[in-house]
Amino acid sequence: MMTNEKALETITLHLPESLKRDVQDLALAEDRAVGEWIRHHLTLIVYGRLAWREGAKRNGEMRK
Repeated sequence: MMTNEKALETITLHLPESLKRDVQDLALAEDRAVGEWIRHHLTLIVYGRLAWREGAKRNGEMRK
């Protein structure tokens, strides 16, 4: 699980202009900087998916 570690790694995203504008709008609506908004939502996606996979593994639902 993610701790309060510093965000020191950089990833460059190449987005269509319309997606960039939409992300900017969503970040503004949540009063967040764009990078912070992306980091927050990526964290939800990644750790949510990992938790789901772990739960599925425990229940024997994952395919091999």
